[in-house]
Amino acid sequence: MSPAKLLAAFDFDHTIVDDNSDVVARRLLKCNAPIFDQGTCWTDYMQQIFELLQKQGTTPQEIRYFIEKWLRSKKLDHVVAHVFTNPAEFDGGTLRIQKHHKQDWCALSSENLCKGHILENYIEKRKVEGVEFDKILYVGDGNNDYCPSLKLREEDVTFPRKGYAFMQKLDQLGGMINNINISKPLLLLVSPSAPLKTKACSHVPQHQVQMSVVCF
Repeated sequence: MSPAKLLAAFDFDHTIVDDNSDVVARRLLKCNAPIFDQGTCWTDYMQQIFELLQKQGTTPQEIRYFIEKWLRSKKLDHVVAHVFTNPAEFDGGTLRIQKHHKQDWCALSSENLCKGHILENYIEKRKVEGVEFDKILYVGDGNNDYCPSLKLREEDVTFPRKGYAFMQKLDQLGGMINNINISKPLLLLVSPSAPLKTKACSHVPQHQVQMSVVCF
């Protein structure tokens, strides 16, 4: 019998790390940060923040909040098969952020990144490569984690972080949800004081599982 193929998809901010990496970067400003206009794109706003950081002399080495860099620092980069985020690079000491894509088809997501669309594309890509996942586990905390959860099948499981916007949204919808399999036990494990301390699937012998991990 071949091992079960699992895909674990994790949100990053407030899920893998117990903070918002953009907000942490903004705290490095020595001046008052500009107020975010709700009618604009958050990615464009953060570009302003990084330009201000460069002007005040904050070096790239002091900004340690990229997903890939964090994973390497925790020796977890070999665990994650792929990271989906807004591409960024340093140009003359200033961080330049680009949008992952510009979308107008999903009202549940920001214009620069629809996690549901990305998740579907990744699953299809792996299928073309000969890998079909038996179960998909999705872990997140925010409103933008609702869309990818709607893409899951009946046999898949979503893990909302207790006390955060995603869980609150699911609570508000209540009985209207009939296609999302929510793991109640994980609500005791993924808490504000202990993110991602989950033993999901721990009852399955390790040699019987092949797990791929992606991160948003």
